[in-house]
Amino acid sequence: MKKALLYLFIFVAVQSITMLVFNVVGRLPGMDEFAGIDGQRPPGFIILMSIVYGLILTVIFLHPRFCPVEIKMPRKATVSVIMLSVLAMTATIIPSLHLQHLLNGLFDTESSSQLLEGIMENPWSFVSICLLAPLTEELVFRGAILTALRKSRCRPWFAIIMSALFFGIIHINPSQIPHSFLMGLLLGWIYVRTCSLIPCILAHMANNTVVYMLVWLLPESTSDSLDWLGNTSQQLVGFTLSATLLTWCVWLIAVRTRPINQQADT
Repeated sequence: MKKALLYLFIFVAVQSITMLVFNVVGRLPGMDEFAGIDGQRPPGFIILMSIVYGLILTVIFLHPRFCPVEIKMPRKATVSVIMLSVLAMTATIIPSLHLQHLLNGLFDTESSSQLLEGIMENPWSFVSICLLAPLTEELVFRGAILTALRKSRCRPWFAIIMSALFFGIIHINPSQIPHSFLMGLLLGWIYVRTCSLIPCILAHMANNTVVYMLVWLLPESTSDSLDWLGNTSQQLVGFTLSATLLTWCVWLIAVRTRPINQQADT
């Protein structure tokens, strides 16, 4: 547990120090156009900052001392399991939109929605959101934290739940924390079943990319209303189909990643 908390501290510390340095640089003379004024940071400034601390964290956690699991294709992470992992993660999007819609009524999300729309207008946001963030977060929360929890003799489900809880909390936005927690549970379970970061990284990238394209093609998807998903009946059908697809994918992953001695008995 101590090592897992150390990794979480490193993650938060690198982000905090990077933001501090950027804010100091942003106050220098002549930086107003790039860094904004009166504390209002423009999207380009935020994207560059996230790319910088993402790269720093990736370099740190690629070191065997922090992420002892190599990013390679072990026996259990077959192509079919990777595809199922990607499909399972994308199947969580519609249910998560319903969950976030319920939570939006409890929290003020207007400012975060406006910021997201501004970030999406910058082409570099795709690199940050869809490529770098999934790689960094999987290295930290599955490759390092979850592995450390399992090595501390925690039961697998306790390790998965704790790593998912950490993953949810670091997203800060109250309306995103529940979805991030549930997403962390699924990714943690996939990691434990496959002993590979590849399905987790690709599934995480797929999730972020689909959401990114959804926001880019349908800006109204960031609103508090779900009317863009159709009427109530259509929303219910979409939710039911997504939940069914998710259940089917999880079942197939469980079957195809069973230990060898269990497979021999069937």
